[in-house]
Amino acid sequence: MIADFTPETVTCDALAALAERDLSDLPIIDPATRIGPCVGAARNFYAVGLNYARHARETNNPEPKEPVLFSKSTSSICGPNDPIILPRG
Repeated sequence: MIADFTPETVTCDALAALAERDLSDLPIIDPATRIGPCVGAARNFYAVGLNYARHARETNNPEPKEPVLFSKSTSSICGPNDPIILPRG
């Protein structure tokens, strides 16, 4: 398996080998186990905002003609079940 997702381990060959792996022999993880972010030591975090027509409608904004790109603090990267911490203010 892959110990960590890094530029060296997330290659086409590594992902192809992972896709061929029989996952039925992997252990069941205790539901209380915290699953952390799938990336570590990120230097930059870039995102695309309002990239779906539905999201634009939900936020009462016009659908952008081009993708809206922005950066976020890497401290905002969290695991799938982690609480989202909102800053004061």
